[in-house]
Amino acid sequence: MDPTSEDINTLTVQVWESVLGLPLEQDAPDPDVKDLQVTSCVHITGGWEGSVLVRCTRELAHTITGSMFDMDPSEATTDEIADAIGEIANMIGGNVKSLVPGPSQLSLPWVADGGELTFLDSEPCAFSNFVASSQPLLISVLRRAPGSPIPNLGAS
Repeated sequence: MDPTSEDINTLTVQVWESVLGLPLEQDAPDPDVKDLQVTSCVHITGGWEGSVLVRCTRELAHTITGSMFDMDPSEATTDEIADAIGEIANMIGGNVKSLVPGPSQLSLPWVADGGELTFLDSEPCAFSNFVASSQPLLISVLRRAPGSPIPNLGAS
């Protein structure tokens, strides 16, 4: 069974409130994807195969980092931002993993700064739009298309 957008709403709110304590508005309008310059992703492999993506603006990435590490957001380094955004994807992805058929594994998170990412052999499964600190936040779950090869992510 695939996770639903309602599942993503619930899991994101739980993680957001417990870790960051920042206000989070649900059911926001679709963001302009060109504004979502920071993306973190974890992959789920095993009984269910897919990816969980967290996409936000650079401004929100700084805000998340400041809240997570109790620091001035303007002083956040690139490494600290990658750690914070990666951890958000890791926590949401871990919760998604608990909803899908197993056994399965969760990859380490990776973070990209730049334009939209495309995952070949994947199809949208669920997504939720939010607004946090007046900035858009998009959480997406992609399912590996049936019959497609498992990507080589550098694991040996």
